[in-house]
Amino acid sequence: MNKHVLILTGMIGLTAIITVFLDQKENQRTASVPASPEKTPNLLATTARPSSSTDRKQTAQLENGDNITWWKRKPRPFPVTHTSATGFQWTNIAGKEEAILKELANNTEMLKALKEENVWVKRRQLVYTPASFSTDAKKIYQDELDTIVIPAFDGKELTLVVEPEAIYPQNIETVSGGFAAKIKGVDDSSVIAASENDTWSIGVQDGETHYQIETREPGEWLLTEIDLAEMHKHIGPCLTGAGNSDDAVGTPIPAISAVE
Repeated sequence: MNKHVLILTGMIGLTAIITVFLDQKENQRTASVPASPEKTPNLLATTARPSSSTDRKQTAQLENGDNITWWKRKPRPFPVTHTSATGFQWTNIAGKEEAILKELANNTEMLKALKEENVWVKRRQLVYTPASFSTDAKKIYQDELDTIVIPAFDGKELTLVVEPEAIYPQNIETVSGGFAAKIKGVDDSSVIAASENDTWSIGVQDGETHYQIETREPGEWLLTEIDLAEMHKHIGPCLTGAGNSDDAVGTPIPAISAVE
């Protein structure tokens, strides 16, 4: 296929993914949490959060009649086991046990979804991120940098080579937009990254390994390795909206094939 056709196809796909992601974030900004557990329209699991800084649980009712309970999420809940020279810090969790999932979630709907996803999730790992990543991301959006480092599992880092034709800045100051990339030195790889106010969702294909990186809280990324074959058995191949720090579902974004 012609190179320019591939580039155009990739950009259309990237634009669609980022548009869905930004729409989700706009819905989150405009949604409100009720002061009392009355039936509230459009109160989704992805928007539920405590309305105060207290740790007490709160409950509301969704449109379908189900109750949802949410709680204040503890930042940096797990100890660091490894720190890289770049500044990423890894925790040592498998991320499938219910006790761990309760720490990762902040409401009952999210917890339920995480449990359901365990069928096709191989493992999860929480990584704390350095502030330098946001600085580098801004440079990517400004075409001042063409490589950026992201974490993989167990202390490994990946250097991404950004596709210059596939950079989609929305708001550089708030670190909002997206880009497509390849993993340096890995021909069979592709990456799509989308961000809104420095909240990230990154879909990674590294050879036969597929995983998703999503912001849990500022400065925290949740890595989720996916068994694609098992996932497709349950939900089928799909193009999902990007995740975020409050998303109940961590389904990976299919990455655009790199352009040679």
